[in-house]
Amino acid sequence: LATADKAKREDLGAVLNASNCDPVQIVLALRPHPVPEVTPGYHRAEHFLVPELGKRHPDDLLYYVVPESYTARQPVALAVVMHGGAKGTERTMADWYMRPDPKGSGLGRAFMDAGMIAVGPSAPISTKRWERWCLPEADDYLRDVIIEMQSRFNIDPDRVFLLGHSMGGFGAYQHIQVQPDRFAAVLAHAGSWYTAYWPAIIGTPLWIVHGVHDSQPGGRPHYTDIAFARLTGKLLTKQGIVHEVQEHSGQHALPNGMPVIREFIARMPKLRRDPFQPRVVVASPRGWTVGDMRDAPHNRWLSIVETTPGKLVYDTTRHEGAKQFWGMPRENWENWALKHARQERPGAMADATNLGGNRFEVTTRNVRRFAIWLHPQMVDLSKPVRVRVNGAPAL
Repeated sequence: LATADKAKREDLGAVLNASNCDPVQIVLALRPHPVPEVTPGYHRAEHFLVPELGKRHPDDLLYYVVPESYTARQPVALAVVMHGGAKGTERTMADWYMRPDPKGSGLGRAFMDAGMIAVGPSAPISTKRWERWCLPEADDYLRDVIIEMQSRFNIDPDRVFLLGHSMGGFGAYQHIQVQPDRFAAVLAHAGSWYTAYWPAIIGTPLWIVHGVHDSQPGGRPHYTDIAFARLTGKLLTKQGIVHEVQEHSGQHALPNGMPVIREFIARMPKLRRDPFQPRVVVASPRGWTVGDMRDAPHNRWLSIVETTPGKLVYDTTRHEGAKQFWGMPRENWENWALKHARQERPGAMADATNLGGNRFEVTTRNVRRFAIWLHPQMVDLSKPVRVRVNGAPAL
């Protein structure tokens, strides 16, 4: 089902269309079957066990916690933690993030107390980029991490969460845009972003935790200043998008934000992703910065199939003032501001609402063709479906 080979896809589609099988049951049957017995506690530096994933990621490590309450008979929530660091950060960095003892960050213990499975994978390796969670290969890598955990545990696919700190915070802003339909919620701590099409995250709550003193004169530059979190909150509020911004009085380090993060973690097990939510927005390309924007034509039950030339208006940020660098003079730190602008860039957009009663309203920009993927929980398949596009009947 995931093949990029068009011929294979068409052949498989013909077989499925000719069968009497329920597609939902096919998907359920294809999901990994978790092992029946698992030892609770902390598991460190483990490799991928699913054969094809092990071949793709032979050197990557997984650090995960299993609560005492876990049983394979009951679906459980999963959190994927993206650690901080730079391009030279060791694959063992996630150990400090996930270990539940006092030497750890506090995350591992918080997830165990909430009755959740949580995994900290090592970030994709790059010798040139420090934003490793934003690399193109990180999209599929996170998918593979989730599949691996599903092969070990009875994971509820509608209760998968993403959390990122620092470099992982950049990744949180990236992945809530690129693949918002994969997660029930995303939490960004001490991150920042430079380009966004925020309506694409509708339906996936964004939780932002940030230290008021993240940047420090004579210490840390404004790369992840509190101004990013405050601006994001204003933009999402203005656009009516569900989110929360919580500030703490500390600096950049993760333990400073743990009292607030722990409160969010305690709420996670009760929150669920809604694959059939009534409004879905697709924008392509999208991503946290221009260099990491990529084609993302799908979101839940809506896909952009073919586009036309044209531009979309994106939210953008930029540093203004003196150059920022480690060890800079104090005057550089003081002569800085974060500026917001609305900027046109090549792109396409489809905004669809399920009005109920087998009726859909769709607004598009620079889209020649789009697809709505129907499900019995969305419509009555025995009756006609009506679609209006840009104010005119289309179907």
